[in-house]
Amino acid sequence: MRPPGLLEIILIIVIVLIILGTGRLPQIFEVAGKGIRALRGGKKSEETEQVKATKRSKKRRKNRHRLDDIFLLQKGIRGQFEA
Repeated sequence: MRPPGLLEIILIIVIVLIILGTGRLPQIFEVAGKGIRALRGGKKSEETEQVKATKRSKKRRKNRHRLDDIFLLQKGIRGQFEA
């Protein structure tokens, strides 16, 4: 199936203008623009949330390893004194 040509696009625009009228057309485009912006903003915020979650999990893993090292050092030092 071929893409619509210039004549078909003009015909669709004329039909939309007849059905909706010229007064409502700017409102429709405004609502459509807000919807597209909301989708883009949602997508960006979703991506940033994923990046933040990844950074948090890496930081938690790093901190967990540090805590394990500290615990082992304390246990090793205590073990030397108890023996």
